Amino acid sequence: MLTALQLAIATGALILVAALVHAAGRNRARPSGEGLLIGAVTDFFDAPGIGSFAPAMAWFAFRRLVPDAIIPQTLIVGHSIPGFVQALILLTLLGVSVGPLLLISCALATAIGGVPAVLVAAFLVKAMPIAMLRWLVAGVVIHAAMVMFRSTLQRQAA
Repeated sequence: MLTALQLAIATGALILVAALVHAAGRNRARPSGEGLLIGAVTDFFDAPGIGSFAPAMAWFAFRRLVPDAIIPQTLIVGHSIPGFVQALILLTLLGVSVGPLLLISCALATAIGGVPAVLVAAFLVKAMPIAMLRWLVAGVVIHAAMVMFRSTLQRQAA
């Protein structure tokens, strides 16, 4: 099962690389040296769990390397291939036991949660004024932080 997972990850990475090369060639888009450097640094810190999106987004905004409106897309594209590579390295080195039930349940959960999310984004969020969307995102982030904090307190109390 581990080999099937590694094959799926490698296939996804190759498809993404092919799409990026094609899009870059068509649009004559090239990453800057500074963008590659910040990506390498933040992806290094992503593996131990620090994360890569927040520091990269902060750097992009601070240096104005990317227009604010396309920072999310830039982060997803820029950090996807290193994420594939990290997954392959960690799965191979750690020899993780991946049971079919876990793999299938994770895939189903992603599909079940992802399809409604895409529909909401396509029909609701797209039509929202940007100020309302920012407040909505802030509310969701605050709610998530409160839920995580409460969960931590409950675990410590137990």
